[in-house]
Amino acid sequence: MHVKLVKVKSVLNKHRKRDEWFLDDYSLNPYYGCNFGCLYCYIRGGKYGRDELAVKVNAPTLLEKELAKYVKLGEYGFIALSSATEPWMLGIENRYEITRACLNIILKYKFPVHCLTKSTLILRDLDILSRVNEEAIVPQDLRSKVNDGVLVTFSFSTLNEDLARLFEPRAPTPKERINALMKIRDEGFKVGAAFIPILPFITDNELEDMVKLIKELNLNYVFFSPLTLSGKCKELFLSVVRSKFPELYGKYVSLYRYGASPAKWYRDRFYLSVKELLHRYGLRFGI
Repeated sequence: MHVKLVKVKSVLNKHRKRDEWFLDDYSLNPYYGCNFGCLYCYIRGGKYGRDELAVKVNAPTLLEKELAKYVKLGEYGFIALSSATEPWMLGIENRYEITRACLNIILKYKFPVHCLTKSTLILRDLDILSRVNEEAIVPQDLRSKVNDGVLVTFSFSTLNEDLARLFEPRAPTPKERINALMKIRDEGFKVGAAFIPILPFITDNELEDMVKLIKELNLNYVFFSPLTLSGKCKELFLSVVRSKFPELYGKYVSLYRYGASPAKWYRDRFYLSVKELLHRYGLRFGI
């Protein structure tokens, strides 16, 4: 995939309202696009991304200016890395180190960070993240939930290696992600898993195995959410279902007939199953 170098006018997005799940007040995307090729990715051709892969070469410089402004205002809050790209893209981040440079700026201004990733490359930056974890200023109203300056969440759509190769062709395998997650946990960070998106009729039969894994690994939190589909992403994903799972194609067309989210009957059944499983294994949803 061709990589462009671009300069942007801003890099830090301040939310109107804190994200209730991931607790971030800001999001930071050091890149446009992603080279992992996940077939369900919502940024494909959507308003949050581009069809190209680009490096925001001036991201660290802009981030310093923007964080300096928010420090003067006393507006500390978790920064989500990232909401619309993979911040630790293999190959790209190894070469350009934009995410690592941004982490050094985040450390300088003592902002907490929520790392959202599929990438084992995050292990490279544990030296910076350990200092962020110790020095970051967590907003007062969040301290009853979390006192840590760093949250690390690995995302999965499946634990099945074959399905992962199909739907996440260039991402680290589920096993590689789990191993990285365990290393980060053992370093003392607060870690969790986001089983997002769960693919209806394809990976939703793994829910209990996923809950068991969280229990066995003694992770701090877990999220679940079913697949959403819109725009080019919907066209691509349905074409793969038609090709690889022809018996499910009609079900998918019906399930996503009225919008990006699956039909209400499926969502209700899905979250009831998650709730029952978490209760059975003594776990809670979310941070």
